[in-house]
Amino acid sequence: MYKKSLQVFNVCISLLLASNTFAQDNPVIEIDALEPVPVPVENPITEAKRVLGKILFWDEQLSSNNTVACGTCHMPASGGSDNRLAINPGIDLLFGTDDDIVGSPGIRSLDVNGLAIEDPLFGHSAQVTGRAAQTFLTAMYADSNFWDGRASDSFVDPLDPNNILIASGGALESQAVGPILSSVEMAKQSRTWADVTEKLAQVSPLMLATKIPADMSEALLLNNSYTELFERAFGDGEITPGRIAMAIATYERTLFPDQSPWDLYMAGDDTAMTARQIDGWEQFLDKTVCDNCHVPPLFTDNLSYNIGLRPAVEDIGLLEVTGVLSDLGRFKTPSLRNIGLRKSLMHVGWITDMQDAVDFYNAGSNETQHTQFPENQTDIPTRNSNNVVEYETLSFFGESRDRQAIIIEFLNNALTDPRVAAETFPFDRPVLASELAPAPVKLMSLNVQSSAWDSVKANSIAALISSQSADVIALQEAESIQKADLLSRLQNQYDFYTFQTDNSHPILLKKNLFQVLESGAIASPVDCVSQRYINYLLVQQVITGHQFVVYNSQFCSSQLTFEQGELSGEQRNQSHAQLLAQTMENHLAQYQVPVVALGDFNATRSSTTMRYLLDSADLDNGINTPIALNDSWQLVNSTIVKEPLTDWILSSGDITVLKAAAIDAQVSDHMPLTATVVIEGDKSFGDLAALSTSSDITQSSFRGAVSKSSGNSDSTQFSTVDKLSINTTIYVDKDDVGSNAELFTIVIFDGNYYMKNSLGAFLAWDGTADNLVASEVNHVLNATEAVAVISGLSGFAGDFQILIAYSTGSGVYVYNQEPIHFQVVN
Repeated sequence: MYKKSLQVFNVCISLLLASNTFAQDNPVIEIDALEPVPVPVENPITEAKRVLGKILFWDEQLSSNNTVACGTCHMPASGGSDNRLAINPGIDLLFGTDDDIVGSPGIRSLDVNGLAIEDPLFGHSAQVTGRAAQTFLTAMYADSNFWDGRASDSFVDPLDPNNILIASGGALESQAVGPILSSVEMAKQSRTWADVTEKLAQVSPLMLATKIPADMSEALLLNNSYTELFERAFGDGEITPGRIAMAIATYERTLFPDQSPWDLYMAGDDTAMTARQIDGWEQFLDKTVCDNCHVPPLFTDNLSYNIGLRPAVEDIGLLEVTGVLSDLGRFKTPSLRNIGLRKSLMHVGWITDMQDAVDFYNAGSNETQHTQFPENQTDIPTRNSNNVVEYETLSFFGESRDRQAIIIEFLNNALTDPRVAAETFPFDRPVLASELAPAPVKLMSLNVQSSAWDSVKANSIAALISSQSADVIALQEAESIQKADLLSRLQNQYDFYTFQTDNSHPILLKKNLFQVLESGAIASPVDCVSQRYINYLLVQQVITGHQFVVYNSQFCSSQLTFEQGELSGEQRNQSHAQLLAQTMENHLAQYQVPVVALGDFNATRSSTTMRYLLDSADLDNGINTPIALNDSWQLVNSTIVKEPLTDWILSSGDITVLKAAAIDAQVSDHMPLTATVVIEGDKSFGDLAALSTSSDITQSSFRGAVSKSSGNSDSTQFSTVDKLSINTTIYVDKDDVGSNAELFTIVIFDGNYYMKNSLGAFLAWDGTADNLVASEVNHVLNATEAVAVISGLSGFAGDFQILIAYSTGSGVYVYNQEPIHFQVVN
């Protein structure tokens, strides 16, 4: 590829010594040509295998609960590492102490059956790894992988420790099999390779992904199952862990980022780097010995050192692999390629960027925010094997931020491959379901009781259900004949969950939208004219991975009378409401997911039963509700009186209601109720802002959730050094806004208006939202739209407000009357 020599001087200085200089000859430093990617003879690269590996790498179905892919923690646009930051409490198991690690969110804790359980550290949130995710983009040249080198050069068959699949050069394969069975990263407890391979044989490849790149989609058109993909890649359709690893490793071997400005400059294009970057490159060689560990062209030596980030006993590193005491606390040298794209550096993750790394290295000889732990530090090598550099003598231009900045400019920008940053081929990828905002779910509650049930009635109700096209439907008083008739008419659209044979409250799920994780039916302690149940399903949205619990229940009719001395209908309803509230509270604690109850509760808003469920009012026996629920109807129809014979849809606070409506269909003695909701849960961030309207479009049809990617996500105040990014997630009901709505994002900074233009920058704007006019800065809305409003803002202190506006093409512009507000302070 290239080979270029540079005359450099005083190369013995490590990160520029503060006071003394070691004598050393001035050698000619030859930057060796990048060798071809080493490929083990046992796993030659083929196109079919590469594409299979790419599909596997980006398929969240490789995890137990469909929420984590290999690529989740290794995004090209993040330099091959993770763009998500989360805290692991470290060896002391206490959050907020000095040994905390910034790691990668993995999988929530799952038992052997794949059901969510409470983790002692992370509860029901995603567990967090104990080290930051490494870049995988240069790993094909390493003799071992992972920070501690535990993925060895020899690849052993995961099913047979006596079978060596790759004798040498298999570190990528060895690494690939690790996370798949890790109960922190991708797996339920006690997951086996049989679990993995059987699942892959059954699922549709990349079923959860969207915007799939051409090479992947073309392969899937020809081979729409993993069995077919493995047959194309390996000659037969057997799916084995060894083949999984070989395919993923093959894909990774095709991803070397060798088109950075530095690569082009070294190949002879003197204009590829700026003058400042050339200066930084020469100082990198001339004024430091960074290159002795970060050796060009890989910008790593793939060796291990202890640089004193934390006391070595907190994480023993390489020692755990080798058993050699001198390896205590040693970790592999990370490559500096694409370092400017990464949010966290080094294995602890809390080194945030190159300036932060410089400050750490200066800690021994200059005042910085960092502390070094020298007890087990390994000295820094120089090109003179007789000399080493000790950390207490280090000063990376400690007195000159300007000189530091020159080298940092080179590292941050000249080593970035633009294909990696832009995620273009071969670094392109699909959009993962876990990156998506939660998809809206349409709920429906319908009592189908009829004293004159016949085929006409069955046809009418089936037609109503089909016309509403709800995703989740709760039916009440569906006896055996009703269930059989409706099943025969709707079985192509819905899966029926009917619980016990005498249970007349089935739940219908639209096909292919949900996975049922758990189901149950709890009998009410008191009857009405028949046994009543609280039926429930714990479901997961297939596309987004969001989970929630849905309930179906029916209370006693207020018109029923009972014998003197027996409980009244109201008392029976109160008992039933108490059981429902306690069940929902138990599930909230157990699953840590949103809950929503549908049903015919036979109660008015002013009744003691409903005030108990909605207002935390005491029951007649003095018992107070353990859960706070919202009335979906009232949230979005605040000025309209709810019909007394309408069903109810009650939800926990982490469910956003977009729309609710009663249906005057005259197929039941009750008016069916529908509600379109967004299941928020632990994948949503920030505050919700309803956008008011000045047209006949319902207020609930357009909502925005704000995700703050730096700082505390619950805070409205940030620092000028936070590199603040603001994303808005827009929930749109296309029935209201139409398919051609245009989206505008507006930021008000210290009273001045700025509108985002089509290239993503902000233009000053003298208008106000009240006289907003159409321009080229629009965006056609999807049903759920994620929009980056601000990206990488730093250094600007002031008051910020965000307006989100849209137009349906009618000339009416709708925007939030209460701007989303935050402050950035010095």
